[in-house]
Amino acid sequence: MNLKELIEVCKAIAKNHSNLSGDISFKDVSTLFIKEPGTLPGEVDEESIIHFSREKLRVLASNSYPENAIDREKKFSKDISACINQPSSSYNIPSEVQLHNILNYRYVAHLQSPIINGLLCSRNAKNILKAIFGENIFFVQYADPGYSLFRKIESDLVRYRQASGRDPELIFVESYGIIISSDSCDNIERLFDEITSKIMAGTQPLPEINPLPYNPMMDKALPVLRMLLSSGKPQVVRFRHNTLIQKYYNSQQEFHKVSLPLSPSVIRRCKTRFLYIDQTSASDRILDSFRYQLPNFINEYGYVPGIIVIKGIGVFAFAENCSSAEDSLDAFEDHIKITYYSGQQGGPKFLTPEQVSFLGEQNERCNPLNENEGRLKDNIVIFAGVPEGPVAQIVESVFMLGSNIVIAGNNETEGNKLISKLNKSKGFNLAVFVNTDLSDAASVKGMISAVVREFGGIDLLICNSGLPGRADTSDNDPESFSVINDVYYESFYLAAVYASEVMKIQNSGNSDHYCDIIHINNLECFRDENLNPAYSGASSACIGLTKSFALNLAPFRIKINSVCPGNLFEDSFWTDPQKGLFIRHLKTGKIQGARTTEDVRQFFENKVPLKRSCKSQDILKAILYIVDQEYETGQVLNVSGGLSVS
Repeated sequence: MNLKELIEVCKAIAKNHSNLSGDISFKDVSTLFIKEPGTLPGEVDEESIIHFSREKLRVLASNSYPENAIDREKKFSKDISACINQPSSSYNIPSEVQLHNILNYRYVAHLQSPIINGLLCSRNAKNILKAIFGENIFFVQYADPGYSLFRKIESDLVRYRQASGRDPELIFVESYGIIISSDSCDNIERLFDEITSKIMAGTQPLPEINPLPYNPMMDKALPVLRMLLSSGKPQVVRFRHNTLIQKYYNSQQEFHKVSLPLSPSVIRRCKTRFLYIDQTSASDRILDSFRYQLPNFINEYGYVPGIIVIKGIGVFAFAENCSSAEDSLDAFEDHIKITYYSGQQGGPKFLTPEQVSFLGEQNERCNPLNENEGRLKDNIVIFAGVPEGPVAQIVESVFMLGSNIVIAGNNETEGNKLISKLNKSKGFNLAVFVNTDLSDAASVKGMISAVVREFGGIDLLICNSGLPGRADTSDNDPESFSVINDVYYESFYLAAVYASEVMKIQNSGNSDHYCDIIHINNLECFRDENLNPAYSGASSACIGLTKSFALNLAPFRIKINSVCPGNLFEDSFWTDPQKGLFIRHLKTGKIQGARTTEDVRQFFENKVPLKRSCKSQDILKAILYIVDQEYETGQVLNVSGGLSVS
């Protein structure tokens, strides 16, 4: 089978339905190919398609399972996983795999959209569907997801086949969505569009949704909320504010209309309940209201909220990673839309307390938080200065460790190019670029506010002004001094001052949480007589800043240290064929006996006890050490391969 067929049908459906979610599959005689949950239809590729053995699934269908619902679903999910033909791979398992396997069509799409689910989550769904599509519709009343829903549809399917002699193309599942089956991928898309059009014919569409601004008052509240909602590893925060959300946050009465879950999808993606705050005159009032409500919320529901709705301000999602937080916002917004549409179809039919309880327990079991993953995983990291060369490699490595990255600098072209490259990795983290003049206080302060708005706080600031791109060593004039001072000294000072303000606020929410500021300086400022006084002075002054900041910030669990790498011979500062130090030293004859730039390189490498250049991974390991330990601050960590600075 050519997987491109399945990929194309996913993308075709997504093309005109960007808010669509659900499972889509294709099968041949031996294998069921199904889209991995969490992958948007428009983003499906071969890596996000799971291969199941159809024979194993058929054998599995005859197994017996425990009476206890949670134990039953746990065993059923484990058995489904054993049917995957790629045992070495780790996938999110679609809960309705067996449904895709038993339907006798090549293509099966279990699709959910606010318009269709608005009808299927309404009290009058079955009667309205009969009026639109006829008396012989295949309508399935609610059953818990996984094993229970599979058995429910399986038994209904037997009766349908006996009566009609074929399988249904359309299965309407209460509270879930629609299952469309066909031997033609074009027919899947046609049927979906036809169903959507027929349902919309009797429905008032949503008003246009327009974005609304972020309130800067949250800069002082979000870092605290982030800490208060974190047990162990800090959460990532994502924010959304628009005219759709605005309709439901102006009063407790309006919020109540969207406060109860309508579908398993909402519970899976943003938990069973949401917290509402109506004290919005000041950040302190927001925090006081939250601190008062949080213990009661936890006592009643058994978990911390994943969604917080704040009157007049918007919705904030708190999750273990950026992708999950963003998905929670999408789910909450879909929930609002479903509530709106169900209100036009006889009113919403909320899930019962028993159904909510089961789904909540299943959700907690299926999504454990792994607190032992990488040291920087899901941290919020700022790189002050658009990185290039070795530092760009460090940024990529930190991102691959799972950090959310903010690149702050004024080279918009290079900054956006790097974040575009990073965000193609399909991880759960996110990279953003903030255009910033790091020598301007207002610009730096605005950048820090943008980071809080984007992610909710700051865990690590890395100021990489020390390299690469150092000033020309021949410049020794007052103008050059001013430029160098802005680039190396003032930019570090401003970034550290404004980032530490957010870190201090976080400390008020969790006094045990450590944050870090790291300045990447340069070892050569202490020992190379050819570097100009302006550069050497600014670099040395940054060491002084590090030590002074350390004393001031220690009470807030903010560690600040400097990393001083040795020579990075792969950096263009050395290797540039016109202006690099290798060619300049060769032309000036500084290195006696050198006939090529390789001779010059060898001369400098021989001065290093470990006989090689410093590399980006050496600097990365120094950064990881500094972040990992809790008893080093105000220190200068030389990464020199044993090269003496005296």
